[in-house]
This record gives sequence, C-alpha cells and structure tokens, in this order.
Amino acid sequence: MDNIKSFINEPLLIFNAIKKAAYKNKTVDNKTKIAISESSSLLAEVDKVELRVIFLDIISGKNAGQGLKLLGDNELMDYILGQKWYEKMNSTKIENFNILLDRIDETNSEKLVRFSLFLSCLNKNSAQEVIKYLEFEKKEEELLINAIKEVDLLYYIGNPMELKKKIKNLGIETYTFYNKIAVEQNKIFERADLKTEAREYMLEEIQKRGEALFLDDLTIDETDLIYNNLAINREEAIEILDMLLDLVHIKPYLNTKEHLLKEAKSLSKNPFKKAFRKIAWQK
Repeated sequence: MDNIKSFINEPLLIFNAIKKAAYKNKTVDNKTKIAISESSSLLAEVDKVELRVIFLDIISGKNAGQGLKLLGDNELMDYILGQKWYEKMNSTKIENFNILLDRIDETNSEKLVRFSLFLSCLNKNSAQEVIKYLEFEKKEEELLINAIKEVDLLYYIGNPMELKKKIKNLGIETYTFYNKIAVEQNKIFERADLKTEAREYMLEEIQKRGEALFLDDLTIDETDLIYNNLAINREEAIEILDMLLDLVHIKPYLNTKEHLLKEAKSLSKNPFKKAFRKIAWQK
C-alpha cells in the first residue's frame, strides 16, 4: 500500500489526497481511506501552524464544502482543530453547520471570512478554543476572537451616529471585515436582514457627504489646540480632539476650524459638558 508508506513518511500528504478529491468534488477511494485511517494518528505530532495553513486552504478552496465533509468523514478534524471543537453544539448550531457544508462555496472565499463562518456554527467557547489551538499570530487571533461577539453586535446599530462610533472604535478595516462576515451569514443562512442593508446604505451616505469618522478627519489637530492655548501637551490635545469627534459624529456640520476651536474652548471650561458629550438628547 504505497499510500500508507507515503503518509507515514510525510503525514501532511494525507491532506493532498483530501484536497485532490475535493477539487474534483469526489470522495477518496477505499484504499486511500484505509491508508488515512492507519496513519492519521501521526498528525498529532505535526506543527499546528502547518495544520492551520492547510485547513484555511481547504476551507477557502474550490469545493470547500466537500473538503470539510472529507475531513469529517476521514476523522481528521480533531487533529486540526483539537478534540473539543464540536462540544456543546446545540441543534441550531448543528443545523447551521450542515447548511454551511452545503452552501459555503457560494460565499466570499477570503480565508478568514470563511473561517469565521465556520466558527459561527460552533459553541462560542469552543470557537475561541479552536482559534487559540491553531496558534494564529496575536493580531489575527484578537480579530477572530472579537468577531465572535462583534458580528452579532452589528445588528443593534440603528442610526448613523452609532455606526460612526462603532467604526471609530473598531477601525474601518476591522469593521469592513466583520460586516463581510455578517453579509455572508445572511447569504448562507438565507436571512433577510434589513439592518445589514441599512448599515451599508448609512456608510455609503456618510462617505458621500465626507463626514468625519476618525480624528484625522477633523479640520483641526493637536497643533491647533496647543497653539491656541487649549491644550498644554499632545496627550491633552488628543483627549480634547476625541471629545470633539464624538460631538461631530452627532452634529457633522460642526466640523469646521472655527466651530471646533469654539467647542474646544467650551469643553475646557465646562466639566459637565465633557462628561455628557456622547449623549444625543431626545426631545
């Protein structure tokens, strides 16, 4: 059995067989299946980073759903994701996982988007364990772990001010990534989510009108504040600019040099106004 010898000598070749079969949208032949079964335990010694790269390749490649099914059918998932990846999956999560297997190929093929869709079908604690198990670099690990919570929170954004605040806190790249996940979840699970469409429309309008999202979008900077004796150093200036950005999120028309210097002067003299700057009073 040449496959057994090959897999024993180089266990990662197992995944070449999986990817080849998935690419053709077929199953592995019986001899290969036996060879995988008899040599797969050697994958326990393989570097997790290598397994992560392979898994992301499969999940973002052609016929990814078939690739995931082949990993499951050949009992390889535990070696890649750890033995607790499927723990506490309730009936809804299991149903979503089966839908994912059938429809993942219809979604955005970016690796981390697809991986996040996969994670969304797991118990949230298990999803975090999988991320940590695969030893992502710190920045990607934080991005993926935060996505577990943040993608759901996007649903509660109801107006442009809240959207601006969210983008300010996340950064536009991170927000865009999380929104992609939300869009693909709606697609794959056939959800009619008007909130997602509303967010996309609001952001388009915000950008069309040139409204400020970040400190760099303000018409003044720390130099202006220090020069006008409204801040004694850069740290204090940035704190004041942050307050002004909160105000401009509510009232975009205030983003002029004259208005912002006037508001900065008012803030520096009024602690009460500082404390309540983020509140949009309702009539």
